[in-house]
Formats: sequence, C-alpha cells, structure tokens
Amino acid sequence: RSSDLLGMVMTVFNFKKSQGERRTVQVIMETRQVAWSKTADKMEGFLDIMEIKEIRPGKNCKDFERGKAAKLREECCFTICYGTQFVLNTLSLEANTRDDAEKWLCGLHILRQEVMEAPTLEIIESWLRKQIYSIDNTRRNSISLREIGR
Repeated sequence: RSSDLLGMVMTVFNFKKSQGERRTVQVIMETRQVAWSKTADKMEGFLDIMEIKEIRPGKNCKDFERGKAAKLREECCFTICYGTQFVLNTLSLEANTRDDAEKWLCGLHILRQEVMEAPTLEIIESWLRKQIYSIDNTRRNSISLREIGR
C-alpha cells in the first residue's frame, strides 16, 4: 500500500493543546486522504481530500493562538479547513521550511482539483479501499472472518 510511504514530519497545532506536536503527515492516494500519525504502525487521524473546503497559508487560524505558536514562521504554516458540517474541522501545520510548506500547499490544491474531477468509478474504488483499510487498522493487509462480521 502507498500508505507505507514515509510522509513528512511537521508540527500539528490544535487550539485545545498549548503546544504543537510532531507528527508524520502523508497523502494516501489509494483512499484520497491526508493522514497523520505519531508512529508508523497506527494512524492518528485522517481527512478526506474531497472534504477540503479551504487551504489557508500562514497562521490564519485560532489553532496558532496558543503556546509557542506566536514564535512560528508565518511562511512555514498553513491550515486545512475540512468537513461536511457548517463548522469545519481544521488541521493546522508548520512545515520545517518555506519550500516544504509551498510544496504542500501546491500539491493539496492540485489533489483537491483532481478529486473533484474524478470519474465515479475512481470515487467508488477509493471509498471501498477506505472501508477495507478501516477494518484492517493493524496494517497486516488481511482481514479475519471475525472482523468481517463486525
């Protein structure tokens, strides 16, 4: 699976926590998701690229208002606003360099456009993979009969 790729280590900010946390952030093309994790064997969170409503460059989000966030370099920060509800979720990130942040911003815009224009069969395949991977959360690439029965 392409989810076995390394991704990029960035700092994730959350308004509820006073400090950012280092996480590996990656794009999983098979499921059309952005995922972040603390360890390689278990994903901590996901967001569907299709649910991205806005990508804000800089520290333009309340997530950056706490703790050491004031000392961050504006050009390395960005926020992904996503969800299907009226109040959107946010994933606020600080890349290591300005160049890394620009690559992520550019790449996310391209991926978002591709997802919006994707043929129905690709969307169905991506959805099916998400369902299978959600059952196989141990990443052993197999599903037991007991897990299918859930």
